[in-house]
Amino acid sequence: MNNHRQYQYLLSTVIATLLSIGTTVAAQPNILLIVSEDNGPELGCYGDPYARTPNLDRLAGEGVRFHKAFVPQAG
Repeated sequence: MNNHRQYQYLLSTVIATLLSIGTTVAAQPNILLIVSEDNGPELGCYGDPYARTPNLDRLAGEGVRFHKAFVPQAG
């Protein structure tokens, strides 16, 4: 009876391992936070006609932009 239990345990472990091989882990999102000092809407993605920021514009188009984010001036 003891050998039968060991066989069941071994078989269930092998089956669980084989089943877990086929599962995939969800990819974690890439997070990029860009912080700049004393910057207003002087970027192309915010509509500035003179700013040439093609890489930031592309990142902003594919990601999230904050339109009403501000930080109070700390003295």
